[in-house]
Amino acid sequence: MISLKYRSDIDGLRAISVLGVVLFHAFPKLLKGGYAGVDVFFVISGYLITTIIYTNFSNGIFSFFEFYSHRIRRIFPSLIVVLIFVFIVGVFFLLSEELVLLGIHIFSGSAFISNFMFWSENGYFDQSSELKPLLHLWSLSIEEQFYIVWPFIIFITLRIRRFLPIILIILLSGSFFYNIIIYKIDRIADFYSPISRFWELLAGSLLALVLFDKKSILNKLHTERFRYKVVFFNTISIVGFIFILFSFVFFSKKLFFPGYFALLPVAGAVLIIFSGQDAVVNKFLLSNRFLVWIGLLSYPLYIWHWPIIALYNIYDGETASALSRLLAIFITFILALKTYRFIERPLRFGGRPLLKTYGLVAAMAVLGCAGYATFYFDGFPARPINSKGGILAGELGHRPFFLDLERRFFPCRDQEILKSAPIFDGRPRCFQSKNVDQIDAVVFGDSHAEHLFPGLADKLSDRNVAYFIGAGIPSPNDNNFIVFFDKLTHDRNIKYVFIAGYWSYRILQSNGPFLLQEKLSQSLRTITNSGKIVYLIDDIPNFPFQPTRCKARRAASLHDACSMPSRYFFDLRYRAFVILDSVVSSIKNSNFINISDKFCSDDYCFMQEFGTLFYRDDNHLTIEGSRKAADIIVTKAGLLPLPASPDPPASRGGGRRP
Repeated sequence: MISLKYRSDIDGLRAISVLGVVLFHAFPKLLKGGYAGVDVFFVISGYLITTIIYTNFSNGIFSFFEFYSHRIRRIFPSLIVVLIFVFIVGVFFLLSEELVLLGIHIFSGSAFISNFMFWSENGYFDQSSELKPLLHLWSLSIEEQFYIVWPFIIFITLRIRRFLPIILIILLSGSFFYNIIIYKIDRIADFYSPISRFWELLAGSLLALVLFDKKSILNKLHTERFRYKVVFFNTISIVGFIFILFSFVFFSKKLFFPGYFALLPVAGAVLIIFSGQDAVVNKFLLSNRFLVWIGLLSYPLYIWHWPIIALYNIYDGETASALSRLLAIFITFILALKTYRFIERPLRFGGRPLLKTYGLVAAMAVLGCAGYATFYFDGFPARPINSKGGILAGELGHRPFFLDLERRFFPCRDQEILKSAPIFDGRPRCFQSKNVDQIDAVVFGDSHAEHLFPGLADKLSDRNVAYFIGAGIPSPNDNNFIVFFDKLTHDRNIKYVFIAGYWSYRILQSNGPFLLQEKLSQSLRTITNSGKIVYLIDDIPNFPFQPTRCKARRAASLHDACSMPSRYFFDLRYRAFVILDSVVSSIKNSNFINISDKFCSDDYCFMQEFGTLFYRDDNHLTIEGSRKAADIIVTKAGLLPLPASPDPPASRGGGRRP
């Protein structure tokens, strides 16, 4: 297989890209758009891989086996080392709930389907991205998926007819316009889908074909002399660099990315590569020895940096300290250098390529099986870390919560409601405390209503309590809630309705305060007009970190690990409180119940109390947390369980009636 003519400026461009990504992940406020470095990587990969494939096809020496063998020896060594490292750290230091997730991520990373895995996880109940050590593998998976299909497309196209550029333009345009359409509908799908990302790699591929074709106008610009040739290519080089720099500095997480915005870093990378290695930016900046050295390390740097930062985040909390992140970057460079020197280069180059290829494939397969086994066996709960870390009672994650609901309670008997209920982990999210048709009380709203149900069901043991869950703010005019309102307004047995929601989140949405007041007013009037008593429930504190932080990491200082200053929550809570209180004050038979004080003092809000953990993530309660909240709800509502009927008294004569 023919090798490419080496261009040091492309290694320098790799360096700029990886430094942007690393700085963004380590210091997101410093370089808010550094994530666009991934898009630059895509262009570089598309350009290089297409140049290699097309050159060898044109010379009649292309071999699919040799191509994929080269890819394996290029990609697998560093990735295998990182996966092994993360797996070992996870086994010894992560709790079972965390290790289960890591196991399936190792499996998906080894199979190069991480983008699909994270796409499926990125929902309402998703674990914070800062706590996923292998999250960055989504981009590597998209690249590998491209490498799998693109050689066959070139092969088929060249065999049938030589119109590859036309096919490429059609594919590029289709992928780009799909990206434009889908980002308005589903931002997560747009971010992780290979269909919406392939156009970035194809942009590099198109450039490679154009430059390869000696008859193309763009190629002639390089080969022929014209008056302003130097000025032209220097200008293109500078403009391309400005595009990338602008993306890094002025983009942010708030953008609907990729969408149209990805055009800027993609165009920047295309212009820089097209300008050639003698253009001013390419020659004097990107070909700098230091940047070239960083570029050679770019792949192991990328592979290593996020696991190190994420593991620091897991230990320190949601976001590691600045000092920890600086240390993480230093460690990343050391590990990348050692991996490149002692692992990547020896396995990538040198003799016995066939043996190396088969060995790497076997090692990756074993890792994938180990990851899946970790997931299948629930994170090996018998490990010492689980007993040592079990300082706080209470389960982490959402699966234990829903398993408890499934074990202790009954699916809703109303089939229409059951059919319309959202699904979590294959389970319809609609349960009732007793397996009878008559329902006495209903918990209603989003997941912040759902997590109150088990506590209320336990506290109101003499009544049949059910919960109905929808997405968003409850409203009788919302399609997500119509079937629930129909049940509430027509079932005369239902006496009490508890409405709860993630109010502190809702008011931050576009036009949130207005919608919250309007929809809750509609809901309360509709329900109270049907003869029910409504209790509008205050929200619980939303913490800036996950409960893993206080579950096992900092047992010596639970106060520091499991609390936050109450001012972080009270300002947002007060904004919601004003709206909720005004809604209740204007509607008869409606009441407002404050529960946040149960989790906060004047100075601090707590995730735990007396060794019991109340949160399963940063804003959802455990079963114990639900009971804590229900205790104050039932007390303030005056709905304490009815006392059991006493035995009939004996007759005055001391005998019993026959």
